[in-house]
Amino acid sequence: MNYRIQYALAIVAAIVVPALLHAGDPEMIAKRAALFAPQRRAEGFRSMDTAYPYHVIERGGSVAELPRAPRKLDVTYTFADRQHTLDDLLTRSRTQGFLVIKDGKIVDERYFNGANDESKFTSWSVAKSFTSTLVGLTLADGRVKSLDDPVTNYLPELTGSGYDGVPIKAILEMSSGVKYNEEYGNGISDVTIMWRKTMDEESETLTDYAKSVGRAEAPGTKFVYRSIDAAVLGMLVKRVTGNSLADTLSQRIWRPLGMEGDATWLTDHPGPDALEAAYC
Repeated sequence: MNYRIQYALAIVAAIVVPALLHAGDPEMIAKRAALFAPQRRAEGFRSMDTAYPYHVIERGGSVAELPRAPRKLDVTYTFADRQHTLDDLLTRSRTQGFLVIKDGKIVDERYFNGANDESKFTSWSVAKSFTSTLVGLTLADGRVKSLDDPVTNYLPELTGSGYDGVPIKAILEMSSGVKYNEEYGNGISDVTIMWRKTMDEESETLTDYAKSVGRAEAPGTKFVYRSIDAAVLGMLVKRVTGNSLADTLSQRIWRPLGMEGDATWLTDHPGPDALEAAYC
């Protein structure tokens, strides 16, 4: 086959849901939890399209071809007083897909553990880069007047929350100052609770969760990695464009780049009015 732009390693959260899925379905919640079991993660992160709702990021008509210029990557490194090869690293890290592009040509492309060049991998936080890029495009279009504007100028429903009066720039820099704990593996951290309520249980929307956070410190004074900041930026893009994030990404990035296939972006509930999880 011809190798065309597909960027399988960065495809935006490939998520599908049965049409009859409804919030709080115990069977579906159990299925979602199983995807994160350590022994199933490799397969689960390629099959999240059985468990979550999504919006489609449509490809365009033409595809940008990526030629191949394969060569052996003789890479070694030293760790713990032992020399290791690239293959050692790929095995130890349980890598699923490995793609190297140089000067617009594919140098190396390999897949492991049941994955192949047709697999769709969830992007997780790579989605934050797409979201921030969309914010930049809304600024260039004049839909956002200034990054110094308070986000509540565009999202008045966040008035009274930790985001009240926070400049968009501070949110882009993850210095929003809101009270939010991104401690993974902690069952009571904000990132865990937000995922559970908005994605697994669908008992709240991402907008609901953003409205509930308080203030920890003054905006713009301290960098703290917060996924909720990216979620709010997604709310902003949706509001000023009047379109879903998936449609905006398709029109402004996916189609112009000539991506080979459709991608999907998981949402906080089924339906066209749902908000994409702009952080993953």
